Amino acid sequence: MQSFTHSPVETPKQISLQTHPAVSVLVIVGISVIGITPFAEEAFFRGFIFRRLGQRYRLGWAVVLSAAIFAVLHLIPFIMLPIFALGALLASIVYARKSLFPSVFAHMTFNAIGFTLQFIFLRK
Repeated sequence: MQSFTHSPVETPKQISLQTHPAVSVLVIVGISVIGITPFAEEAFFRGFIFRRLGQRYRLGWAVVLSAAIFAVLHLIPFIMLPIFALGALLASIVYARKSLFPSVFAHMTFNAIGFTLQFIFLRK
C-alpha cells in the first residue's frame, strides 16, 4: 500500500518485526522449541532408545537408563535432575499408552510452559 506521497505505508506487523527483530527470532525459536524439538526428541529417546533398552532390560531399567541418557545429552548440569524426571515420565507415558503421540504432546506442553516462563521472567 502506498500513501499519496508514493512512499510505501507499513502495516503495524511489518513495523513490529522491523523495529523489534527479536520478535521474529522469538517466533522461530518458539516454533523450534515447542513444535519441532519434541517430535525429534521423542522419536529418538522414546521411539528408539527406550524401545531398544526395553528389549534388553526390564521395564524399570529401561525407563531409568533412557531417562539418564535423555538428561545427560541435554548437557546442562543444574537441570539434569528435572530433565531425568521428565524423561522417566515420558518413557512411562509411552509404555502405558503404547504410542509416542501422548509423550510428544506432554513434551510440547512442558517446553511451551518453560519457553513462556523464560520469556516472561528473562525479558527484563
